[in-house]
Amino acid sequence: IFTERGGLPLLLISLVLVDLLVDNNFTWERDGPDYSGSVAKREGIADGIESIPALGGVADGDAEKERSVVSSKLKKDPTPVPTFPPTPLPTEAFALDKSRTVWVWQGERRDHALKFMYKMLQQSIIEGVQGLGVRAVFMYTNYVVPPEAKPGDLGVWVGSCIFQHPLMLALKQKGIRTVLYQTEYMNYRSWHDTHGKANQASMCDKLPDWNKRYFDEIWDYGWGNIGEIKKCSATLPDVRYVPAGYLQNWPRHPDFTSANPNFKLIFFGSLAFDRAKCWEKVLEHPLAKANIANIYNIWDDRAFQGFVNDPAAQGVFLNFHKFCTYPRPPGNATRSLEPRMSQLMSTKVFIISERSHWKDEALYEGIVDFVEMHDVGKAFEKLYNLSVPERQALLDKRFELYKKRFNPSEILRRAKVHLLFQKKPVVLID
Repeated sequence: IFTERGGLPLLLISLVLVDLLVDNNFTWERDGPDYSGSVAKREGIADGIESIPALGGVADGDAEKERSVVSSKLKKDPTPVPTFPPTPLPTEAFALDKSRTVWVWQGERRDHALKFMYKMLQQSIIEGVQGLGVRAVFMYTNYVVPPEAKPGDLGVWVGSCIFQHPLMLALKQKGIRTVLYQTEYMNYRSWHDTHGKANQASMCDKLPDWNKRYFDEIWDYGWGNIGEIKKCSATLPDVRYVPAGYLQNWPRHPDFTSANPNFKLIFFGSLAFDRAKCWEKVLEHPLAKANIANIYNIWDDRAFQGFVNDPAAQGVFLNFHKFCTYPRPPGNATRSLEPRMSQLMSTKVFIISERSHWKDEALYEGIVDFVEMHDVGKAFEKLYNLSVPERQALLDKRFELYKKRFNPSEILRRAKVHLLFQKKPVVLID
């Protein structure tokens, strides 16, 4: 997710770092096809909407204990846990009101790149709502209250830094429940540092745009973020865990074949935000160094489709969190997989990620390989050494699990969003 603020300087820094660190490593930015045209001329290119600051807190007090319980269950039972059984639709006594509509808006930059960057989020919302039997309409940047909008509808705003507060207030006045879909990292230190010391009040004060005055609830993609939002309960609305889901109509990488020897370790995004430090650590592994690539020139649907169809784009995708640090600070990991990883997972790929919040890791168990940064090369080597049939079989298994567990409608049911569409709406947020 990206911003207008400081974008071009960050891009230039990123490109310099790539040239300094990569040596002769495989990169599309420097040596291969440019899927998006003249990247250097684009405005506001960066890997985050940087008007959002953030926090470096710790995970839940008993997180390590609960993580060990999950791990012990996994060792005893080959079935990934938790299993997330489908939530039944409401019975006739709690029938859905199919006359409801979910209206979805988003912010946008001057280069209109956010429509692509947010697409996996807005499409996941729309497909999920439609799967529940409720109408959904993507309004994009048409910032007006639709004439047919009525009390009981839902108005969802995607994005955390560009807002249309008058629209949200107008929706609330009409009896429409408003939702902020929060898209940014919250748990890194600059969120609430005051002279190097954590200051929770400072963080909460930095979020007037998310205030209860404008939004009735927040949806967030990561458990690490949710823990921080809940600390601001005096000013911010309640928050639900609503990660992006599997998308049916999405580009798919071709299957692995013996005719295609390419198997790269690919980081999709900017090496700014301290990620270059972790990139450098991965380069210490010879096999990873020989096959690593950085992709940072995809800004629209056409470029993304071309990238997915490129045989040279096959392999394992790597996730570095923003402000990646090595060695990782002691204690539990607190960060979450960014929405862009869902964008990649729906194309059917392997994912290796640095450690994340234990609740996120539990949900992605059997789908994503979570490892410490110094073990990324080993995890890549394990997949690299598989035969083509073994590799394809493992990917097929992971993708089927992803499709079932991250069905957009199931995500909304687990978050109890479907209860908002009953004839007698129920607001139930854990």
